[in-house]
Amino acid sequence: MIRFTRVLSAGASIVIASTVALAGCKKKATTEQQPPPAVSDAATPPVAIDAAPSVEPAPALDAAAAAAPSLPPELTALDAALQPLLGEASEDARGKKACEQHEPLRLEALPILKLATPAGVDADAWTKATSDLEGALTDLAMNCAEGMDSGAFDLDKVAGSYRALADLAGKAGAAK
Repeated sequence: MIRFTRVLSAGASIVIASTVALAGCKKKATTEQQPPPAVSDAATPPVAIDAAPSVEPAPALDAAAAAAPSLPPELTALDAALQPLLGEASEDARGKKACEQHEPLRLEALPILKLATPAGVDADAWTKATSDLEGALTDLAMNCAEGMDSGAFDLDKVAGSYRALADLAGKAGAAK
């Protein structure tokens, strides 16, 4: 047990002493040797553990929304252009490829920006979503041209804008 030279009050010294005593008990209990676990089935093969850390690629776009027959072909074409970029395992690779492909992405998005609001879709929501897509593509192009390291971040913004448009178009198609 540890002795304290300064005692604030009798109650405080009791609490401190009991805490130290409990800590000593816990330490004593954990230092005792425990028997090894019993092997239940010698025929069970050992489990292989991959020591390399797993890197998850960026989340893929909603495959159900992309495959829905109600989506305009313009959205399906943009999805096809985004999938390989989003499938890159590392953020650096996604960013680099996004910068290399920003012009083809913009060309795939141009017809979407010219689409009329689908029937059954809130016109304000559609206008905002197309504006967000255009802004995300502009950010991607500008940041890549300036050599900024934000390609993956900007690509995620483009993908998010696409998802918003696909959700709106999918809801309109489901309502038909």
